[in-house]
Amino acid sequence: MLTMPADTSVSLASLGDGSNTQLWSCGTGHILLMLHGWTLDHRSFIPQLSGLSGVAQCVAFDRRGFGLSTARPDLDREIDDVAAIIDALGGAPVHLLGVSQGGRIALRFASRYPHLLRSLILQGAPLDGFAPQEPASDQIPLQRYRSLLADGDVDTFQAEWLAHPLMVAGVSDSAQQSALREMLSMYRGQDLLEGVASTAEFDVIAQLQTLACPVLTVCGELETVARLETAKQIVSLAPRAQQVEISGAGHLCNLTHAAEYNAVLQRHLTAAD
Repeated sequence: MLTMPADTSVSLASLGDGSNTQLWSCGTGHILLMLHGWTLDHRSFIPQLSGLSGVAQCVAFDRRGFGLSTARPDLDREIDDVAAIIDALGGAPVHLLGVSQGGRIALRFASRYPHLLRSLILQGAPLDGFAPQEPASDQIPLQRYRSLLADGDVDTFQAEWLAHPLMVAGVSDSAQQSALREMLSMYRGQDLLEGVASTAEFDVIAQLQTLACPVLTVCGELETVARLETAKQIVSLAPRAQQVEISGAGHLCNLTHAAEYNAVLQRHLTAAD
C-alpha cells in the first residue's frame, strides 16, 4: 500500500495549456522537484517525500497522461509544464530529479532553462542523441504494448511490463511488487494510444557540455547495460558531474533501496546548496 506522509501538503499549479496539476509537497528548504518514470506516478517518490523532507522541499506531481493527471500526453509540453510548476512554487532555482523517461524530460529542460536549476539529478535517464546498443530483452517493446492496450488486453500488458528488467531488477519483496502493481493499475495508456508525437528538437548533448550546475547520476548495480552506458556518457559530458552506483539495486533504486538512495541524495543536496 502506497501511503503519503501525514504532513504532505497538496496544491494546484496551472499549466500552459489551461489544465492544472496537483503538487504533493513535504519539507522546507530549497525545492527538489521530482519527475517520475513511464507508467508510474507521484507515489513512486513517497520514499523521498518522507526521507528527504529534512533537507529540501520535496515536490512530486503526475506527469501528463499518468496517475491522476487529466492533461493530454505531450512530451514537448512537459518542458514548459516544469517551468510553470517552478514558477507556481516561486522557488527557482531548483534541484530537478528525473527518473527514466522523467530523466529525458529533465535533460531537455536543462538544455532550455539551465538558469532555473540549482542541480540536476538523473536516474536511469535516456539521453537524446546517444543510443548505445542493448539486447532485445532490455528494449521496451512499445509497439507490442500499444497493440495489447488497443485490443483491451490490459492484463497481458501489465504482466509483461512488470516482468521487464527495468521493472523487476532489484525488487526484493512483495510490498515493493504491490506498490508497482498499484501504480501500474492507474496507467491508462494514453501516451501510447492518444499521445502527441514529439516534434521539438533538443540539442541536449551540446547543452549538457555547457551546463554550469552540478549533475548527479544515480544507478542501481543491476541497471541495464544501455542505461549504465548512458549514465557514464552524461558524466563524461557535463562539467560538474559525478556518478553513484547503489549495490543490489536496479532501475527503480529510489523505490527499492530508498535508504541508500536517500543518503546519496542528501549528501548531494547538502553539497550543492
